[in-house]
Amino acid sequence: ITRTLRSFVLLSLELARSATVPASSPLKIFFNLVLVLAIMEFSMVKKNIGQLSEETGFSIQTIRYYESLGLLPAPDRSDSGYRKYDESYSQHINFIKNAKNMGFSLDEIKELIYLKSSNDALGKDVKHMVKLKMEELAKQIKELENTYNYLASLNQSCSGKMQTKNCPILKQLSD
Repeated sequence: ITRTLRSFVLLSLELARSATVPASSPLKIFFNLVLVLAIMEFSMVKKNIGQLSEETGFSIQTIRYYESLGLLPAPDRSDSGYRKYDESYSQHINFIKNAKNMGFSLDEIKELIYLKSSNDALGKDVKHMVKLKMEELAKQIKELENTYNYLASLNQSCSGKMQTKNCPILKQLSD
């Protein structure tokens, strides 16, 4: 913030607290408005892509990739063309991270983001996506259980005391 603006904000704060100036005074209303705007500006601190990357744990390349896919909105740019991110980008990235951890693909996450921002979408649309994901995960769990059981039976078939050319596990995997 520039020195002039800082001085103006301090003057506004002093005037806003002043008991000698009536609350309905246009000057006091103006300075209160300046204070509100200054507070809003301070709360909207912008980060560069490196700071956002460090804060979220996503690489710079991943953030740019998500922007190119439309998972993240296009950020504001500084006068010199650098990306500037506000706090909402951290929230967007946390949403993506959490959805990925639940097994959603990037295309599915894009759909979830659309549903989240849509005024017309209903919770049943999101619930349907979750139900489909649960069915997919149940199928994967069943496949993993089958693989585990097969590996357990292979493990049981081998004493581990023979040479590998006679190992029943290797023979079974070759068939």
